Amino acid sequence: MTANPKPTLRRRVGARAAAILMAVTLVGGVSTVAASPATAAVSGEQAVAQRLAQQYTEGKLRFLKPEVFERQIRPLAETGTARAGCEVDVRILQILAMSVDKFAPVTISDMGRPCMGSTLNCNISLHCLTPAAAIDFAGARDQVMQLNGFNTSGLLAYLDTIVPPESRAGQSNCQVRPAYQNLTPLTDGCDHQHFDLFKATGNVKYDQASIPVVATLSQQGNISAPAIGSHVFYPAPDNQLANAFYTDGKWNFGTVGASVRPGSAVASDAAGDNILFAAPSNSLYNAFYADGRWQASQIGGAVSPTGNITVAADGKQAFFTGTDNKLWSAYYADGQWKTGSLGGSVRAGSPIVTTDDGKRAFYIGADARLMNAFYADGAWKIGTVGNIGVSADSGLATPDAGGTVYYTNSTGSLVNAYYSEGTWKTGVIGGSVRANSPLSTTADGKTVVYIGTDNKIRNAYYASGAWRIGNLGGEPSTVSGLEIADDGQHIFYANSKQQLANLFYTGSAWENGDLGGSIRTN
Repeated sequence: MTANPKPTLRRRVGARAAAILMAVTLVGGVSTVAASPATAAVSGEQAVAQRLAQQYTEGKLRFLKPEVFERQIRPLAETGTARAGCEVDVRILQILAMSVDKFAPVTISDMGRPCMGSTLNCNISLHCLTPAAAIDFAGARDQVMQLNGFNTSGLLAYLDTIVPPESRAGQSNCQVRPAYQNLTPLTDGCDHQHFDLFKATGNVKYDQASIPVVATLSQQGNISAPAIGSHVFYPAPDNQLANAFYTDGKWNFGTVGASVRPGSAVASDAAGDNILFAAPSNSLYNAFYADGRWQASQIGGAVSPTGNITVAADGKQAFFTGTDNKLWSAYYADGQWKTGSLGGSVRAGSPIVTTDDGKRAFYIGADARLMNAFYADGAWKIGTVGNIGVSADSGLATPDAGGTVYYTNSTGSLVNAYYSEGTWKTGVIGGSVRANSPLSTTADGKTVVYIGTDNKIRNAYYASGAWRIGNLGGEPSTVSGLEIADDGQHIFYANSKQQLANLFYTGSAWENGDLGGSIRTN
């Protein structure tokens, strides 16, 4: 790719705040994991957790309750230390990681119970040990384990080759099975496959070969488009900030020439004049077009390895998660950039979205509640948005005015929180949102796009007094970002080849086009 001039944007649509893409996913937001750009030592347990987090990001590992991942795996993956009361025997984690590689996608229904506030059968269950020594499989290879409908002999035969002697497998009462060398039978309910370590004292035959080198749980593709929809920014596989731009009747590709930290978000203002990102040093940087060329300068601050970035329409107000996991502000005043902490406690990997004027930012708090920072009476304030809890892997999107914010609830439905009559209210829009899917909305907030559980791009749109759900198609990658232009006519995403693609409205129908380029996977 070659450097390119910045094209003239023919008109400026009412600018949507640049929503940074989770992903994901990978809702499943969008999200990869954890390693700091610095070459810090990673413990054996942390490496296994990072492997699981990468599988979760890629959609290969799923949980009926995403909070299980958030509490029992994510903290260990990101920090090297398990959350107190949520420790899991590393052998269980190793078994899970190898099973996912063999039987993906794998769905888990239960691991440690006390961590989740459950005392079910804790007088006898290895789910209740510290660390937890049991796991329940709810599905494998896209089949649900329910009422004898799924033959688990393949899974158990594999486990028997890697687990230590005197391990135990449940559901012997549900299916006819051969005798296993290392698995003792156990009767249990027939809606899952139970495994525990029982009396096992030996090690798992753990295959470390496929442990990935990963970055951060917070991103899914990182595509950021200015309001007009004729320019797109993204990190290339070589970590250089790249752009795609439409001119002379075709899409062209170029490099901006700045180095983007692995896992960093990329956020563009409305006109495409300022693109913010984290450099390898963790410092916040700004790429801008001046004197006929792209340039980059340091803003300052320190962006968390799992932190997001968003910028207001004019490019002079930005928000990011600091290394202290607090919400930070970067703002341009008196001819220079300044940074400061706004407070709050931001969940690792939380998306951050801002209004057009940069006076309100939404994020997910460490307690999984929807939060907002807003400027009023000459000061920044932090508050909950109606005490609303969101799914662990929810994306966020807000229109220009910010009176509404879209998110995913615990059942995977799209929901809007809106401010009315002096209070925040919520309404379920519907749909079935893929785990870690990013969300993106138009300037007026009347169209929201997301990736469905069928891996198709869906749009929720408000018409004739009601919300409706449409299927736009496309084949987004498991770590695709998602951006819709202000006018709702162009949607950018990463296709299954991890190349830039767009859905565009012809006036009568949606069509799909592969644009090219190559987008980094984290």
